This record gives sequence, C-alpha cells and structure tokens, in this order.
Amino acid sequence: MTSLRLRFSILRWHHRCICEAWNPRPRFNAYLFLFLSGLATGASRLCYYRAFQEGSASIVVPIDKLSILVAVVFSALMLCEHVSGRYSFGIASMCTGVILMVIG
Repeated sequence: MTSLRLRFSILRWHHRCICEAWNPRPRFNAYLFLFLSGLATGASRLCYYRAFQEGSASIVVPIDKLSILVAVVFSALMLCEHVSGRYSFGIASMCTGVILMVIG
C-alpha cells in the first residue's frame, strides 16, 4: 500500500511540474517583449539595407557579423555571464577575420 501511495504522489508531483512549466496563457510582458523584438529586428534590417545602398557588400557584411560580439559583450557586462577562454578565442578570431576582410 505504501508503494502505491508513493507512486501516486510522484505522479501528482510530476504532473504539477509539467503544468507549471507549460503555461498556455503567456503574460502581458511576453507579448510586449515579442512586439519590441519585432520592432528592433525590423529597424535592424532597414539599417542593414541602407548600409548596402551606401557601401559595398564586402564591407557591410563583415561588420554586420560583429553583432555576435555585441551580444557576447552585453551578456558578459549586463547579465554577468561567464565568458570562457574558448569563447574569447572565438571572438578574437572573428574580430581578426573581419579586420582582414575589410582591409583586404
């Protein structure tokens, strides 16, 4: 009888965890951030196409790829995320590649 109670309590706990993890009704903040993300993406694309009108693709595209660097620096400074040596090496390699592409 005890093992049956244990099984039911585990099932109830598991069901509660699943139900709390899957929220069918997102909060207002989720919609707000989704809307703001869409606006930022649209503005980014407009600036990207404007840069193509002003400059050549061989300069615009490598500079655009540095957005990854901005995201990593932001996450390290504002969100206090740890940047390992492997990531630092990758970022340094990307920056070196961008500089070489723009110069060459």
